Amino acid sequence: MSRSLQGWMLLLAALLLGCESGSAPPTPPPPRVVVADPTPSPPVEPFVPPPAPTPLPPPQTYTRPEEAAVQALAETPVEELIGLLANPAQRDAASRAAILRGGVVVAPLVAALENEDPQVRAAAAFTLGQLGGAAKSAVTTLQQQARGDQNEIARDAAAFALDAIEGKSP
Repeated sequence: MSRSLQGWMLLLAALLLGCESGSAPPTPPPPRVVVADPTPSPPVEPFVPPPAPTPLPPPQTYTRPEEAAVQALAETPVEELIGLLANPAQRDAASRAAILRGGVVVAPLVAALENEDPQVRAAAAFTLGQLGGAAKSAVTTLQQQARGDQNEIARDAAAFALDAIEGKSP
């Protein structure tokens, strides 16, 4: 083989094998170009905690107007209080006020079970039921009403009252 052919082969082998002899220095990679965001970001504001909530006043300062009326009715004489069961507008408040009075209203409520108005009889029976064990003396009259009252609402109220007085769940 001739010398020139050998030279060419060596040069070709050097290029193929990456030999640096007689070759040009490697070219560095192109520099990285960082492009800035054209829209500036808004400035970061420091965190400011919200103001502390205002504490609520204690629960005993809240009084519903109807509760104040019930409290006022509880001071009414018992006979007058039971008489208010006949007034549809005051029936509920009178019943709740009678419950606050406790056992002293049992006898007048038993008498109210004989009222001609079935709504009064039902309210009296319901109130006796709410008194629970304090109204045990009304059981016999309530049993008679639960069996024999002509008005279904008064009968149901008497049955409810009997269950409540005897501690049964309705």
